[in-house]
Amino acid sequence: MESKGSGQLKKRKNGRLAVTFLIIIAILVGYLWRQDFDNYRELPNCENLLEGKVNKNFSIETNGIAKHKTTGLKWYRCNAGQRFNEGKCTGKILVFNWTEAMKFPSELSKNSSVTWRLPTNDEIQSLKEEKCRNPALDKTIFPGIEVANYWTATVSRRGALFGCSFYSYEGRISCLMRKEKYHPLMLILK
Repeated sequence: MESKGSGQLKKRKNGRLAVTFLIIIAILVGYLWRQDFDNYRELPNCENLLEGKVNKNFSIETNGIAKHKTTGLKWYRCNAGQRFNEGKCTGKILVFNWTEAMKFPSELSKNSSVTWRLPTNDEIQSLKEEKCRNPALDKTIFPGIEVANYWTATVSRRGALFGCSFYSYEGRISCLMRKEKYHPLMLILK
C-alpha cells in the first residue's frame, strides 16, 4: 500500500511533466505559426511586382480577350458587366448569387454573338500568380480584377447550400461559399 506522501509526490511529478509538455507544445506551435506567417507576409503585392512587365503566358487579342497560352483558354479581361476600353475596364461590376451566376453566361450568350461560360476551379486556379498576392492575378492582363470571391462552375461536394469560388486576394479555392452570397464573375470564351 502506497503512503499518502508518495501519492502526492507522484501527482506533483505528473503535474510538472504535463506543464513541461504543454510549454514545449506551445513553443513548437508558436514557432511553426510564425514561420508560416512570415512566409505569407513576405509575398509582395502583385500589382507592384508585375507592373510594367510583359506576361509571356498570355497573348492579347481584340475586344478585351486574353488567351492563356498554357491552357488555350480565352478569358474576358474584365469582370462580368464591365466593358474593356483602351486597356481599362469600365462600368459597374455585376454580382450574382450562385443560381444567377450559373445562368448568366448562357443568357449573355443568347444576347450576344459570342458563347461564354464560367471557369472551373482548375481553370481559374491556372491564372494564379504564385509569387504575389492582393490580388494574386496579373492586373496588366486583368485590369478590372477586384479582391473578391469569384464564382466558379465547379459544383461543391459540401452540400446543396454551398458553391465554389476563387478568392482573388491569394488565389485560393473554397467550396464552402454559401450560394445566397453575391459575388462577381470572370468569363471564358467558348
